[in-house]
Amino acid sequence: MFPPDPTPARAAAGQLLNAPGYWGTAACPTDGERAVFSVRSEEEANSGDERGLTETERQYVKTALPIFAERLAKGYGCPEPTTP
Repeated sequence: MFPPDPTPARAAAGQLLNAPGYWGTAACPTDGERAVFSVRSEEEANSGDERGLTETERQYVKTALPIFAERLAKGYGCPEPTTP
């Protein structure tokens, strides 16, 4: 369960508040900071359309984020990220 107003500073993963999409994080050992990975619908974010994502788009984004985040984290020597 995500906190009421999750941000990367307060939770490991969550739903973007200002655009349709999601984010996740990984604790990277090289600098002690958490890496943040996000994916969002650019078309929705740029159009100002507040309808959000369709269920199909939501499932695609939630499937794409872990794949993107895992590959990038691995390349930097970070553990598997936490994603929604």
